[in-house]
Amino acid sequence: MIDFASKSFDYYTNQIVVKDFERSIYLAKDPDKKQTNATPIRNEKVNLSEQDQQTYRHNSLKLEGFSEQDIQMIMDSENNFPLNYLEALKAGRGGYITPQERSLVKYLVSKSGLPNSVINILINYVYNIQKQPTLKADYVNRIANEWAQSKIFSPEKAISHVRDLAKQGKEKKQNRSKYNNGKPIRQEVLPDWVNNPVAEEKLSIEEQEKLDKEMEKFLKRRGDN
Repeated sequence: MIDFASKSFDYYTNQIVVKDFERSIYLAKDPDKKQTNATPIRNEKVNLSEQDQQTYRHNSLKLEGFSEQDIQMIMDSENNFPLNYLEALKAGRGGYITPQERSLVKYLVSKSGLPNSVINILINYVYNIQKQPTLKADYVNRIANEWAQSKIFSPEKAISHVRDLAKQGKEKKQNRSKYNNGKPIRQEVLPDWVNNPVAEEKLSIEEQEKLDKEMEKFLKRRGDN
């Protein structure tokens, strides 16, 4: 019940939103719920502690070719509710969540069909890679719709998807430059939120350490509750 309450608590008014509270319970109990839960890769063949399962998850991602920074982002996305995740990102830069952002994140959780981990990657992309100071509803919903229709239901797939789109955009740009002989040509436009490969925009070591500490605080706070 604490988890349900945390998902529906409006920190702006300091009250629980009853409709959101009821929706959280419904989504948790309805086997046909629209929300798609992403299940991290686990080794169920042997009895491993939670820490060992995390190690197994880390090593599995590493074998898939993800960098240490990617793996940290993926595992953070799987261990935090979207509102907590966004709050940690913003706190790391001295910002705060606006009432509009809070409503938007709740809407994504209840309506998008995307797992919390994928929503967190989306938030990270918009806030850290696109350098947007706040989440804009139209902009974020366009991305969420595209990901849902493309069945992006794991954080690692979300990262790979963004990079594939960015690579395609770069190749098309090079082809236009190569074959453009001065005549008007038809341009294939990628979604307007894909401008640069994720790999080209890295957090500094200091920023990553600050983010990790914020995430640790939220995880500890949840554990204490």
